Amino acid sequence: MKKVTLQHIAERTGYSKFAVSRALSGKEGISAASRKKIIDEATMLGYFNQKKTSKVQTNPLSFGKSEETVQNNFVVILLTNAREQSQLSPYWGKIVEGASMMLEKNNLELIVITESSANSFRRIIHMPGMMGLIGIGEGIPTSLLLETRGKGFPIVLVDYEDPLVPTDCIFMANYDGTRNLTNYLIGIGHREIQFVGNLKYSRSFFDRWSGFKAAMEENGLSFPQDKQLLELQNIYSVSRREYLVNWIESKLADNDGKDIVWPTAYICANDYIAQSLISVLAEKKISIPSDCSVTGFDNLNDFANETSTLTTINVFKEFLGERAVEALLRRINHGDNPFEKIQVFGEMIIRDSVVSRY
Repeated sequence: MKKVTLQHIAERTGYSKFAVSRALSGKEGISAASRKKIIDEATMLGYFNQKKTSKVQTNPLSFGKSEETVQNNFVVILLTNAREQSQLSPYWGKIVEGASMMLEKNNLELIVITESSANSFRRIIHMPGMMGLIGIGEGIPTSLLLETRGKGFPIVLVDYEDPLVPTDCIFMANYDGTRNLTNYLIGIGHREIQFVGNLKYSRSFFDRWSGFKAAMEENGLSFPQDKQLLELQNIYSVSRREYLVNWIESKLADNDGKDIVWPTAYICANDYIAQSLISVLAEKKISIPSDCSVTGFDNLNDFANETSTLTTINVFKEFLGERAVEALLRRINHGDNPFEKIQVFGEMIIRDSVVSRY
């Protein structure tokens, strides 16, 4: 296969070679529309699928190195600025913990960047001993991924994929998780079921909604989905709760409290949403699970005794981090392999927030 060069892309797009170089390296000085056109053309030509020669000279899987050499080899983990994607989060923090343990097993060090500041990131990827990047969660700037890839470093993304930058990706089997959970609820007699979560918040949320929708359709159920529940704000607990309060109060006001067909079950996109919903329903004297069932997703451990009552999907968070490191090491040693999208299946945990309708 003939190598695709910057000149080829420049000729196809009508931009200068200089502009193409800046666009593909994530540098400033070119408009978003022009950058997208150049990246789209590069993707179509197979530019990103060409083997990149890393500037790293050491092999992380080769043991017996001196201690001085080992301590210079490191992997960067990049988290975004969102509060719930901080290193202290019970979800994201566990993923980082799993990655850290696997890196330690392979004599590699770890640098965690909890902001997407281009300057701080750029300083680190110029440090000697950089082996690659693991990006965790939503919102990682395309420009930083392009710059990392342009320097020859491999990238693995967890719970996220960038449509413009081909990389190895690790996801939970989100579609299968909510599909199985929905089928379970249907199997114990629930028919009026609603999904709760903002579909635009993340790829994971959309996949969880898709699994729920598929199960409903496969079982011939057509309970109308309340669109307001698909626009729920997820970032902060206060806004989540306020939104749910406003939703339920407007529903009561529109119908004067009469002839409302309430769901018998709610499938929430994560445990945070489920706990907020349970709290709001309790204020309106709607009892869980006798009046309706509620499920979550992720099996978080920061709700103290409350979590023990919530039916959810257990996400093997540490394993996601471990698997991301394995994928990165494989990419370092086999840079010309096809990119992979890996799915890790979760475990359904049935607790007291769900009851049979039979």
